[in-house]
Amino acid sequence: MSRSEHGNARDKHDPRDRARKRRIKTLIVSERMRHRSTPTVVSTAIPIDVIDRGSHVHYPASIDDLRGVMERLPSGSLNGLGGIELCLTPLDPGREPDATLDPFVGRLGTEIVAGVYAPDVLGRYRANGARIELFAYVYDPETPERSILEMYLRLAMLATLVHELGHHDDFVSRETRGRWRGESVDEVELRAEATEELWLRSYVVPYLEDTYPTELAEFRRWLERHAGVVLPLEMLVAPGRTTSRIANRLLFIDVDGAFEGLMSAVVRGEPAVAAKIHFAFDLHYTNHFEAALAVLDHVLESEPENVDALTDRAHVLVHLERFDEADAVSRAVLLRDPDDAASLFVLCESAERRGDWQTMLELTSRLIELDGGKLRRRTFWYFGARAAAMIELGLWGAAARDLEVMRTLPSMEAHQHHVRRWWCLWHLRQQRFDEALVLATAEIDDGREDVRLFAAQLEAAVQLGLPFDAARLPQVCEALRECGHAAWAKRLEALHFEKAR
Repeated sequence: MSRSEHGNARDKHDPRDRARKRRIKTLIVSERMRHRSTPTVVSTAIPIDVIDRGSHVHYPASIDDLRGVMERLPSGSLNGLGGIELCLTPLDPGREPDATLDPFVGRLGTEIVAGVYAPDVLGRYRANGARIELFAYVYDPETPERSILEMYLRLAMLATLVHELGHHDDFVSRETRGRWRGESVDEVELRAEATEELWLRSYVVPYLEDTYPTELAEFRRWLERHAGVVLPLEMLVAPGRTTSRIANRLLFIDVDGAFEGLMSAVVRGEPAVAAKIHFAFDLHYTNHFEAALAVLDHVLESEPENVDALTDRAHVLVHLERFDEADAVSRAVLLRDPDDAASLFVLCESAERRGDWQTMLELTSRLIELDGGKLRRRTFWYFGARAAAMIELGLWGAAARDLEVMRTLPSMEAHQHHVRRWWCLWHLRQQRFDEALVLATAEIDDGREDVRLFAAQLEAAVQLGLPFDAARLPQVCEALRECGHAAWAKRLEALHFEKAR
């Protein structure tokens, strides 16, 4: 579910993107805080029209809420704004036959909690007319846990408002001061996200704290009871949600999806401990490691032997680079069950992050043995991890055999780009720089954002005496160290230094 129609999916691990986002957000925050000398438009002067109504059509943030937030924004933020419309998402006659439609009004949407449908696009800014559209949520008025749901959706709707106001502020500033032309969709969206992040923390959350103290206290008690932790409100609707649930939440989520998953579990009456562990798992995969750890520690206080909680805790500790603690937790589980694949895989990931390729080889071989030739999705990753370890150990023939096995595994056609990446490293480590450069460049040109591909492309280009982007080197080397390739990063830096002399 996208925050805005302007959204565009990016890989959060792309070192170029991370540096660019930091730079842009720093510049934008300082720009937003500058004094504006133009006459100020007040929030009451902005027309707000409710276009679509109905017993199942809901705008959790009221018109008073919208005006209450807008009147707190920096002076001049509303200048030139033509109005705000509250409406259902437009009808789409060209939709796919199997598109998800809500059962109440028949519009495209995503079921975020049982019987609660959110629009796939939360809002839209139309530069022509400088108008904002905020799209309705659709659900039965008798939906369970309605007060908790609507506090969360109110927060999301107000976050969408300031996101779209960020687009407006950016558009007006660009037009009046000629600051930049805004030709890149990514740049436009990053600027709106930066504004949203700042205004969410500075204005939206304080507004809710002042206006809904009783409801927020209830909301936080609900979180503490069902999650074991109380998360900051701004964390629940973090900017940049561009891959959350458009494809039925198949793979990627953000904290909003984690919260909605928790609420769904509560509404369905799932066991409390299982719901908390699943919530922690989702937080883990949104890179909120400390929050995930807090939830898991809460579970383990009452169930210290819970294997699922222990295994996920070990996995989180790996991401926090607390490798010794992670290994100790995993080995404690393995003492009770030597064949616990999840704990073996965590030990494998810990070894990879530390660059311990021999241990990684032994662990992946054990995982493949336990898998027993079942040729499941996880089989693909086991072979890939073992091939990666073999490549680093110089076992070229064995690595090639594993890569050939991966090429033949059923139902994994969509993941063959991972095989091509490992073939690229296979060539690179044998100093076959021409082949490595061709493979790395082809994958990068195809949109594969992987630090190992960037590093392979850089090293091959340097070794072949070809032009390369030296500005990317520090970010690439930093990312290499984070994923267990400290020796490679050191070699790249030394090679660049030698060629630059």
